[in-house]
Amino acid sequence: MKKSLIISVVVLLLLGIATTVNAYSTSEFEIDVPDTFKTTATNVFACEDGRNFNITTVRYDEKSGYPYTQATLDKLVNEIYTNLDSQKADIKRQMKITYGTSMSSKAIDEYVNSFKCNSIDVKEITNCTKNNYKCIHILANYAMADTSYYCDQYAIVSGSKIYTLTLSAPEKEDFNSEEMKGILDSFTIKNYKEPQDTMSPILIGAIVGAGVGVVLAIVSVIKKKKENQAQ
Repeated sequence: MKKSLIISVVVLLLLGIATTVNAYSTSEFEIDVPDTFKTTATNVFACEDGRNFNITTVRYDEKSGYPYTQATLDKLVNEIYTNLDSQKADIKRQMKITYGTSMSSKAIDEYVNSFKCNSIDVKEITNCTKNNYKCIHILANYAMADTSYYCDQYAIVSGSKIYTLTLSAPEKEDFNSEEMKGILDSFTIKNYKEPQDTMSPILIGAIVGAGVGVVLAIVSVIKKKKENQAQ
């Protein structure tokens, strides 16, 4: 289910008054969306100041083994954030699903081909949200075309799916705002099923949803810049 949210950037926010939040819900998850954000694509939300967030899901084979191991984390970082070429075909496919009606295939190809990771500042296995989900957490700086951005990502395995929440902002300090922390804290997976740590620690494949989330975030910013320039 998709719910349209009307953006409302008010002076009171700058004075420290709490913003109104709207509960966004699908059949799989729910999250609080501050009224300073609006939907720009399915499960993608952006703010006028350049901050945005999105949620992506991909399939996970439970037979692949327990996901939260150091070996899994290292493989994820290497394959998605250091060696993205092998993942770009899947990222382009997801991009066309999300932005196919507003962007040409050529434009999507150009954006994804220019996508790269500049630095990885945090990579860890930790817990997140008010529900204390175990997750893989990565904070990194990325570039696409002429845009550089920070993305704070949380990949959570539940049953046969991987949910990746990607928070994006121009500066790392933006993630410390009460608004961004509130978004992360509110994320709730319906019918959550935690993977069992008794499963064999076989390396899982790359979590493509993480890479898709970063690209969705940066493209949202680029599209906004172009819209502003066209006005």
